[in-house]
Amino acid sequence: MTFPALIFSIIISSLYATLYHFIRGDSAFHLFVYLFVAIVGFFVGQYLDNLLNFHFYQIGTINFGTGSFFSIVLLL
Repeated sequence: MTFPALIFSIIISSLYATLYHFIRGDSAFHLFVYLFVAIVGFFVGQYLDNLLNFHFYQIGTINFGTGSFFSIVLLL
């Protein structure tokens, strides 16, 4: 994964976390927990996608579909 792809992945997963925080309306501490969980979930999805060689909605080197799925599932 290239450096721009890494930054873009962190931005996308952070957007998921902030949207989840906006909907839930918890404290600032929970925002950081949601950020951590969303980023870890996105990269777990990336890893599993590369490991299983299953590409669902790939944008460049980022497996956007699977990373997004795992990020959202871990947030719920």
